[in-house]
Amino acid sequence: MEAKRGFISYDSFKLIVAIVLLLAVVALGLTLPKGEVAAPAAPPAETAEVAAAETEVVPVSTDAPEPTQQPEPVEPETPAEDMQPTPEVELPPLPEPSAGLAYDSESGFVLDADGNQLYQLNEAGNGWVPVIPGDMTDLQLSSEGEYDWVLFDDSYAAKYYWDVESHAWLAVPQEEVVAEEPAPTEEAVVIAECSQASPPRLVPGGQAEVLTNVNFRSSPGIGNNWVATMLPGEQVNVLGDTFCDGTYLWWQLERENGATGWTAEAPASGTNYFLAPVETAP
Repeated sequence: MEAKRGFISYDSFKLIVAIVLLLAVVALGLTLPKGEVAAPAAPPAETAEVAAAETEVVPVSTDAPEPTQQPEPVEPETPAEDMQPTPEVELPPLPEPSAGLAYDSESGFVLDADGNQLYQLNEAGNGWVPVIPGDMTDLQLSSEGEYDWVLFDDSYAAKYYWDVESHAWLAVPQEEVVAEEPAPTEEAVVIAECSQASPPRLVPGGQAEVLTNVNFRSSPGIGNNWVATMLPGEQVNVLGDTFCDGTYLWWQLERENGATGWTAEAPASGTNYFLAPVETAP
């Protein structure tokens, strides 16, 4: 018997009803508060068995999925054979004289036998610099000048220098300021009066030339005071002091070797002279 045209078959009708119910359940689940899912509406009695048989309604949860915690990456261990030891810093030779000195790796200083800190490495790490004591930290360190290391004050005056032999700071010798003595007042030189001697020709402060052999004595006058005999041509300085013994006029002279003594200017009689003044160029 042929089915009537224009009518939906019974099996198709059941399938459509099941789909509509499923869509209704999903829509209701999306509109309810979080965590609550509406119970599906009871299908008509005539289609309940068919819907149950055709499909199984799965409740839909609206809870957001919890993020999965990713495990922390584990760095691979470096094999012991690949680990290189830290290279040691090569230190420069200890300052000389190095007897009693030792480098302390913990403090980074060179110590003496008593444990005093004497040196530390310079910025380049290739030399040693003296340690400045706490009571001298206001001074400036310099390596210029006549000393290897010097401490200067704000006026750049050297106060201490580093003595490499004793490994210690020593005070820089200060130059003594000598007060200038006032220039001596020139006094008129008075030539002793000696009426019996020949008139004097020498000039105090000038020079004289020996004209003939004449004795050079340690004091004026003839006695046990002979020092040497001056020969003709020798030149001497006339110091200025004079003495008359009643017969000779004695002059204090200075020889080229720095010796000072006395000599008569002229003999007791005659017109000859033992000494003659030397005229200096103007």
